Amino acid sequence: MKKEQIRELFARFEAASGTIKGVECWSARELQTVLGYTEWRNFTTVIDKAREAC
Repeated sequence: MKKEQIRELFARFEAASGTIKGVECWSARELQTVLGYTEWRNFTTVIDKAREAC
C-alpha cells in the first residue's frame, strides 16, 4: 500500500471518531464504510472474528 493511501485511510479513520464523556470512540457503522464494507452483515463477520482473536 502506498504512503498516500495510508495517509488517506488514516485521515478517514480519524474523521470517523467521536468523543463520549471525554473518551474517544468510533462507530462501527461509520468504520464499515471507511474500511470498504458495503453491507453490515459482512462487517459483523469481521467484528466477530476480531472478538474471537482477542
